[in-house]
Amino acid sequence: MTNRTSRIERLLKVRRMPTERVVALLRIQNLLKPSMTCMHCQCPMRERTKSDVIDGLCWTCYNKSCPSFLASVSIRTGSFFADFRLSLADLWTVILMWSEDEPICRVANRYGMSRIVVKKIYDKLRGIISLHLANDPIRLGGAGIICQVDESLFCHKVKAHRG
Repeated sequence: MTNRTSRIERLLKVRRMPTERVVALLRIQNLLKPSMTCMHCQCPMRERTKSDVIDGLCWTCYNKSCPSFLASVSIRTGSFFADFRLSLADLWTVILMWSEDEPICRVANRYGMSRIVVKKIYDKLRGIISLHLANDPIRLGGAGIICQVDESLFCHKVKAHRG
């Protein structure tokens, strides 16, 4: 139990990191794009700081002949984080807590988040996992091995003193 607790505490240090380090961590994990191309001119966009966006960072097109010259796109575009307005550190924390099977109410209370937002994040994670399992189901057995699975229910209640 202490190994698990200390591991999670190390991972949760991300909550105290500056945004640039959190972004770098998520890029190492391939959860955020390391580069972006402009949708109009297909030129590479540059990352810059911008105070009026959630994370303080955005992609900007600097091609003067482009119709979207100096237009900004969130660094979250095309990622799991695009649908949420929480900070990246808070989102990463919720993902870690989901992976540790923490209940929604405990995560919401511990980190001061709305239960509705935590539930939406959990639902999106479950959706991604179910889509992955639908596309690549778990295979039991192997070449020349037959695997037989039977359904059993061990937590049933006895009614009227029968079975």
